[in-house]
Amino acid sequence: MTVPATPTPDLARARQVEMILERVRTLPTLSPVAARLLAIGTIDEVLISDVVKIIESDPALSARILGLCRRADKGLGDRITTVKRAVLMLGIEAVRSAALSVSVYDLMTREDEQASEALDASMVSEHAEAESRNRRTESGGGERAFDRKGFWKHSIAVACAAELIAQNNPKLRVMPEEAFLAGLLHDVGKLVLELVLPRSYERVLALAHRRACDSGAVERTVLGLDHHTAGRRVAEHWGLPEPIQNVIWLHGQAWAALPEGPDRALTGIVTVAKAVCRRLHLGWSGDFGPVPDADRLWSDMGLKQGGPALIAGPLHVAIADRLKILGLDDTTPPGLLLESLANANRQLSDLNNALQERATLSVSQTKVLEAIEQFHALGGPRRTVAETMGVVAQSALRAFGPGYFGVLVQDEFAWRLVRLDASGVPVGAVMLEALPERLASALTALSHGAALNAGVLGLLPWLGKHVEAAGDKRKLRVMPIGVGGGGREEGPFALLLTDRDIGEGLAPGILRAVTATWSAALASAAERERSRRLHDQLVESNRAVADMQARLAEHEAMAKLGQTTAGAAHEMNNPLCVMSGHAQLLMRRLEDERDKAAAKAIADAAKELSSLISSLHLLSQTPECRPRPVAVRAVVDAAVAHARQRAGVETAVSVDIGVPTPTLDPELTEGVLTELMANALEACPAGPVSVEVVERDGCVEFVVEDAGPGLSEAARQHAFDPFFSDKRAGRGKGLGLTRAQRMAGAMGGEVRLVGLERGTRAVLRVPQ
Repeated sequence: MTVPATPTPDLARARQVEMILERVRTLPTLSPVAARLLAIGTIDEVLISDVVKIIESDPALSARILGLCRRADKGLGDRITTVKRAVLMLGIEAVRSAALSVSVYDLMTREDEQASEALDASMVSEHAEAESRNRRTESGGGERAFDRKGFWKHSIAVACAAELIAQNNPKLRVMPEEAFLAGLLHDVGKLVLELVLPRSYERVLALAHRRACDSGAVERTVLGLDHHTAGRRVAEHWGLPEPIQNVIWLHGQAWAALPEGPDRALTGIVTVAKAVCRRLHLGWSGDFGPVPDADRLWSDMGLKQGGPALIAGPLHVAIADRLKILGLDDTTPPGLLLESLANANRQLSDLNNALQERATLSVSQTKVLEAIEQFHALGGPRRTVAETMGVVAQSALRAFGPGYFGVLVQDEFAWRLVRLDASGVPVGAVMLEALPERLASALTALSHGAALNAGVLGLLPWLGKHVEAAGDKRKLRVMPIGVGGGGREEGPFALLLTDRDIGEGLAPGILRAVTATWSAALASAAERERSRRLHDQLVESNRAVADMQARLAEHEAMAKLGQTTAGAAHEMNNPLCVMSGHAQLLMRRLEDERDKAAAKAIADAAKELSSLISSLHLLSQTPECRPRPVAVRAVVDAAVAHARQRAGVETAVSVDIGVPTPTLDPELTEGVLTELMANALEACPAGPVSVEVVERDGCVEFVVEDAGPGLSEAARQHAFDPFFSDKRAGRGKGLGLTRAQRMAGAMGGEVRLVGLERGTRAVLRVPQ
């Protein structure tokens, strides 16, 4: 099965834009009356009677058109009572423009209401979030909702301003009615985006307000397209005239940047009209950036002398008139002027709030930077987690003021607490008991971003006497300053413990800067400690590897020796048997004592050589261990007897048996004890020699002590090496202790020698 590739960010953004545009295309089209008016063509091609019939088919539209005739500048008042007379008075283009304006306004108002109804279900499920958003709005948190009524007022204001500019500048060859419709619909894309993406567009407005910029740049960042694109797409969907589409697409650009063409003047007029209306604070535009210089835009277009002040007087009258006709507001020009002043005051208040927020933020940033600087000044070359914990506590004391401060850290070993004494000096780290299971969930919540000043009453029994200096323990709070886990890359889990209100006067985002500094320092200290431990472990591992290599070399040498002895035993066995047998026969036949002694010497030499070959064979192959319950006394007595025979002495040996019947291999145990006893009797033939059998840590220890000359330095280093002997020449072959260690290893035990002030202690330790 082929796994689809993950879309690139550009591809994902393109898909998002297409989805938004697809939702734009689902908006309803204009009413049939508006569509027929758009389709009737130019003035030269249409009959007045056709226009009258189209308008009279919609009674509501007819009433709106008759309302236009009541404007004071026409001077006819209530004498216009039919649509035909209204068309004759206003002109076909004026009537068509008015009809389209009314149709678009009615359509978008109806869609506003339907969109609100469609969102009711989701708003119910998100009631808590909506309440939180409302509280933030009321408290000046920067959230912005789309003001539909204010938006339409602004759109009508821009339409009226564009109409007045076109009327006063006939050289531009722009019909006032067309300028009015273009001004009314210039920002229809904002309304469209708010309709299809209400919550996303609310976020766009909030960001634009917070950044004090126009909405277009934020729209492109958040949504992938701006209201110009969305407005042009819906204008195409409605079949609006191409000049209107171009105004929606290009308005807001400087006059020099507009492309040459028949629609350039119309687009420039709407751009100037919008700047004038924003400067006069007419309605709500949804833009929060600096207002373009209307005077400069006016002069760039070469408009009639007098500038924006030329239309400022009649503009409020025209806006109030249009608002009444559309049924949006029953206001008067003075009331509209007062509303503009209120909007200006509100904008000024927003600017003051923004400046105050920035000033507060600046103070917070300064405080945090000072805390970070003090932290680095206090720290110096920090080496351990405990030292760093103390510096963090001191830094918190200086940043947040006098109070109780401590740092609680969990690393890969345990919980540790460092606190400050009355003079602000860190007290050494104390190890806490294991965290009770019932408290684990509370600390898990803290590690995942619990409240900044979460209480610690539940932790008090665990913290115990270590927080007695805190005074009123009910005021104790914790703040996460490290969200790692013991031994993990992000560092240890750390908490600042204090009775201060940590977040007072500091925004959470600002506070994270200093806590991130503390957390990074703790993580670095933990990493250094971990590196030191790894270094020590590496040294131990190298030492173990060296020991293993030495044992491996020894085993290889033993293996080679075993191969040699095995071959030698096979080749020498028969000759030795012949020599021993004939020597014994000669001993019986010979009469002369000297000859008998010579034959006996030959037999003894053959026997000794055969024993040597057997010892070497034992070194090359590990003997098989067959443990079973044994009577220790019998094994010890047998070993003492054999050792006396080998040493040729009858030295008294004291025996102390503390473990009567352990589980051992009796033959191997006896063999090892024989070697140890023989060495002790040879070193101290006059005694004393003792054997003690005890049980320690699940093992049986056979301790053989003598009062002989003790161990030489060479014996300490090479006592278990093959063919090493510290005795006089000819007294030993140097294989006894080597053979003993081999047999002890077969039982899983070991033999060790301890030099005493007088004498030697040999210990055989075997697990049961």
